[in-house]
Amino acid sequence: FPSHDKVAGMYEVSSDVETQVLQLEPEASPVLPEFVKLMSGEDGNLYVDRLGVLQFTGRDSVFSRTRSNTSQVTFTDTGVGVEYDAGAVRLDLNADQVRNVVTVTSSENAEAVASDSVSVAATGQAAENRDTYLLDTSAAQTLANYLVTVYKNPKMTVEPFMSKGQQDPSYNWPRLLGLELLDRVTFKRTPATGSAIVKDLLVQSIEHRVTPAIVTGK
Repeated sequence: FPSHDKVAGMYEVSSDVETQVLQLEPEASPVLPEFVKLMSGEDGNLYVDRLGVLQFTGRDSVFSRTRSNTSQVTFTDTGVGVEYDAGAVRLDLNADQVRNVVTVTSSENAEAVASDSVSVAATGQAAENRDTYLLDTSAAQTLANYLVTVYKNPKMTVEPFMSKGQQDPSYNWPRLLGLELLDRVTFKRTPATGSAIVKDLLVQSIEHRVTPAIVTGK
């Protein structure tokens, strides 16, 4: 990674990054595709945080990072927490993101394959091929095994929803503006009948909208 004074402090590499690479592309190659491919071999995350710092996180960051393994805020449609627009929320549980047959290619062009027969029988084969800069076949096999272990079963996702800070400004705004990507949050949905759904999730995207208040009269 660059160490010039002009960029020092503008990136941060998680201490849990495990990837060892054999080689990168020659100089003058586009930087972003190289970073993306590098993190693909780690199955980590690459993003710019709210302070403008480029973050490289490892595959175990959700377990080692406090904000990722401890819920930072509860989004709720009733009770204590930050309220959200429950009318437009959508919960999804499907096999679109399942990966139960994974092939990882190392820098030596050696392929490592991992699969889970139980998942294949239950949801059908869902394959992924991943080209990496990983050092050798052993590292590629470790990644393939990891990917199948983590992604072999369907996971519940929550489509983007809206929460209005002005509903309770002193409570909502500090919590909403304090959120960062990969933070763990608790989501609560209370249906008209049946039990409430309470699920911990990791934040994948954040969008803020600021509009002026409408003032009538003088």
